[in-house]
Formats: sequence, structure tokens, C-alpha cells
Amino acid sequence: MSLSIEYTKILEAVIAFSSETNYNKLLSVVLTKMREITNCEAGTLYMERDDKLYFTIVQNEKLGIFTHEEDTGIPPVDLFKRTAKITRSSKMRVLTVRLIIKSLI
Repeated sequence: MSLSIEYTKILEAVIAFSSETNYNKLLSVVLTKMREITNCEAGTLYMERDDKLYFTIVQNEKLGIFTHEEDTGIPPVDLFKRTAKITRSSKMRVLTVRLIIKSLI
């Protein structure tokens, strides 16, 4: 993919972000555009609330799955359990998710 095509995709994503006023639709647009830019067939957007990760949007083109939080059927994941061993890599993944979500809000 040429550099100009990549810039065009990023510009299209920025325009889509700025034109959407519905928060839930915006999150869906964010995930869709990021999948397009990175050429991924699937993606999941997680939201953190009450020390849990919620599967907010799940998309998988190959399987035809395009769901939102209330439709995913996937229970939230506890981020911190007293019995869980938190490793440096798991802390980094949680931090990455937090940074991504905070940059979108």
C-alpha cells in the first residue's frame, strides 16, 4: 500500500470521526476505520468500568459478527482479582487499552 493511500484512509477516518454525533456509533466507526487502516478482518473495542473490561464492540468480517455491548453475550473480565497474579506484560496490556480508550474520549 502506498503512503498516499494510507494518508487517504487516515483522512477518511478523521472525517468519519468528526461527523458522527452518536457516541455508540462513533465507537463503532472508530473500530471499523482502525481495522480498515490496519487491514484487519476482526477487532474488539473494550471499555473499562468498575475494574472490569467490557466487550463494547466486537467485529469480525469473516464470521459476519458485528455486535455492541448489550449483544455480545460476553461477560466482563475482571481486571484485578485478589488471587490473580498480575505480571508486567498484563499491566502493559491494560495500560495500552486505557490509553487507547482515553485518547478516544
